[in-house]
Amino acid sequence: SDFNALLNAMKLPTGANSNIEVRLKSQITSSMVEPVYSPVLTLSVNPYTLIIPASFLYVPGAYQGWTPATADSLISVTSNGIYKGVINYTPGNLGFKILTKKSWGPPEYGKGSAEGTIAIGGSDLSAPAADSYELVADINANTLVFNKLTWGVIGSATPGGWDNDTNMNYDNGKRIWNITLSLVAGELKFRKNDAWDTNYGGSNGALALNGSNIAIATAGSYKLEMNLVTSTYTITKL
Repeated sequence: SDFNALLNAMKLPTGANSNIEVRLKSQITSSMVEPVYSPVLTLSVNPYTLIIPASFLYVPGAYQGWTPATADSLISVTSNGIYKGVINYTPGNLGFKILTKKSWGPPEYGKGSAEGTIAIGGSDLSAPAADSYELVADINANTLVFNKLTWGVIGSATPGGWDNDTNMNYDNGKRIWNITLSLVAGELKFRKNDAWDTNYGGSNGALALNGSNIAIATAGSYKLEMNLVTSTYTITKL
C-alpha cells in the first residue's frame, strides 16, 4: 500500500502499465563516506486508485501565531498513523501543539512523560532550535522525531553565489519545495542542509543526484519548484 501510494503521488495513470526506474541507496552516518547505489532496475507498474485517503495532523505554534486554521500540516499518505511534514521554526517561536483538526479542542497532542514522546493533553511542545525540521509524529507509539531539513539553491545565478544557500519553502500538501527569487545569468544546483553531501543538478526538468549544474540563460524573477517524489524540477521565468 505504501508503494502504491508513492505511485499515486507520482501521478502515474491507474489501471495502466507505466515503466519506472528504481535503485537502492545504502549510506552510513559518516559524511566522509559517499553513499552506494545499486544498479538501476526498470519495473512495469500498474497502480490502483488509493482507496484509503491520506490523513493529516495540524501544527499550530508561535512560528505562525498559534492559529490552527493556517497552521502547517503533517501528512500520512496511507493513514497508517505515521505523519510527516516540514516546519520552519523562527527565533523565539519554538512552541507548538499537534491537532487532529484545524481548530482548538480535544484531542490535542503536547509533551509526553519522556523525551521524544507526545501525549494527549500534554503541555506545549518545543522545537530543538530555530531552524527547518522534518517532523515525524507516530500516534501509534506516541513519539515525535525532529530531523533537521532544509533545501536551498546555490550557484553563480543565485543571490548567495557559490558560498551561501538561499533556502526554499516547503508545501506540505503538495510535497514540493519552492521559492520565487531574482536570478542572474549563470548556474545553480539544489542542496540539502547547506552541505554538498546531498545535491541535485540535472537537465530538462529531471533531477540528477550530483548532476550537472543547471544553466540560467537570462536574469529575471523566477519561480523554482523541486519535487523529490517525482525527481523533477521546474524553473519558470515570471
